[in-house]
Amino acid sequence: MDDYKLGEKVKKIPYRLLDLLFLSIWYIKVLLYKTDFAVDYDLGWHLKTGEWIWQNKAIPFFDLFLASDQPRAWVCDQWLGDLILYLLQSNFGWIAPALFFLSIFLVIFFVLIYDFCVKQSKSAYATIYVISASFLVATIHLIIRPVVFSFLFFTWLLIKLYSIEIEAKNNNQWIFKNSDILKIFLIFVLWSNTHPSFFLGLFLIVLFIISFCIEKVLKISEVPFKFIKKSTVVFVISVFGTLCNPNGYNLYFP
Repeated sequence: MDDYKLGEKVKKIPYRLLDLLFLSIWYIKVLLYKTDFAVDYDLGWHLKTGEWIWQNKAIPFFDLFLASDQPRAWVCDQWLGDLILYLLQSNFGWIAPALFFLSIFLVIFFVLIYDFCVKQSKSAYATIYVISASFLVATIHLIIRPVVFSFLFFTWLLIKLYSIEIEAKNNNQWIFKNSDILKIFLIFVLWSNTHPSFFLGLFLIVLFIISFCIEKVLKISEVPFKFIKKSTVVFVISVFGTLCNPNGYNLYFP
């Protein structure tokens, strides 16, 4: 892992053999010592929901497991995550969902966060040390549940927004690329179908907009009003992305 100068513009950090070896060591370490992340009472509920969806080729709008003769309306806000979990387990056994969600966890820390932080720090070694410590703390929530998808989406969105801000301030190019807007839209489409924590992503964009408004009022940076306006449009587009789900706006009022 090479050292990179602070502020140095790096288009892409290639993953060398040493990087992949380090990632593999963490992968094996977690598999050997984190053996209880499948011990979760809600796991069976998610699996049975995914099974019902697959067998009926439909999204349930009533509580499937209610101990009552009277059906009760239900917003199935994790249907896609439940379906993915069921298909992995039913086709490949328990090892498949375990490896899948562990891989997501490792990608979050040692691909997304690592790649971003190493560009902003003076040393890749320091980055690895901090990320490794953070990963150990975060494994307390290493579980086989659709909520892990939200960790991935939130991390990606945070890094994307922060990268846009850094590029804008460094190059004085206050623009929102159409490709980035499309990616953000698609992320919210996936997020709203896998876990209801998508509202945290919307809140993150709102904070992004508010911070630029404050900077403009206090004249901390030369933020064009056009950029703030475009950021607001991105927020609206993101909201529309969350509506692309079987429950529509009912997802906001379960």
